[in-house]
Amino acid sequence: MFELQSESFDTDQITVLARMADRGGDTVSGIRLLNRAIQLAPKDGSLHFQLGLIHVKCGDSEQAHKSFSECTSVDPTISDGWFQLAKLYEIEGNQPELDRALVAGLFHNPNSPVLHLASAERLKKLGELNGAINELETTIRIRPEDAEPYVQLAICCIAQSENEKGVVLLKQALELESLHPLALATLAFFCILEGFESDAREYIAEAHMQPLLFENELLNLEEKFKTKFGKEP
Repeated sequence: MFELQSESFDTDQITVLARMADRGGDTVSGIRLLNRAIQLAPKDGSLHFQLGLIHVKCGDSEQAHKSFSECTSVDPTISDGWFQLAKLYEIEGNQPELDRALVAGLFHNPNSPVLHLASAERLKKLGELNGAINELETTIRIRPEDAEPYVQLAICCIAQSENEKGVVLLKQALELESLHPLALATLAFFCILEGFESDAREYIAEAHMQPLLFENELLNLEEKFKTKFGKEP
């Protein structure tokens, strides 16, 4: 039945089968099916995007490049295609192409939170904090329900000695995502430095409930707490 359906001329049906094959561990069939769907609908950017994701999972960056480049070429409004392309250039250390992908992606998708967030990260690495802050504020305006841009904006504010604003942003992030690992760790560290013992203890306790924080990060926070206050948190 699977083989019969794979000969369908319905690209939606073929795409579903490709996902089923990939999730079942048969990436070869997944790639073959998506290539068949692309033959039937070569201008469907979403098909090229899905094929690129499978190539990324397989570690085939060359084919992933081709798929995401084709995706953004046939449908430049697929913002995730530009984002994935930028990620590949970042891994390769190709800064000019990374910049080009983000600029082109934002030109075609000016309201894409993921691209503004990626642009902010790039600017932060270049030391352009004001530019990064502008991008993060834009991201928050577009998608105020996402905690990550609040955390990144808070880190930029703290780096510019705007500690009070940074703390407010971190608390806003925790309202959206109560166990955000970086928000908890940053607030705990800040409270230790400022001598807010009870708040630091509370954030460290909450950090212990966050599985994404590594044990050495928790131990480091506890050690700083003991050094600062002379007692266990």
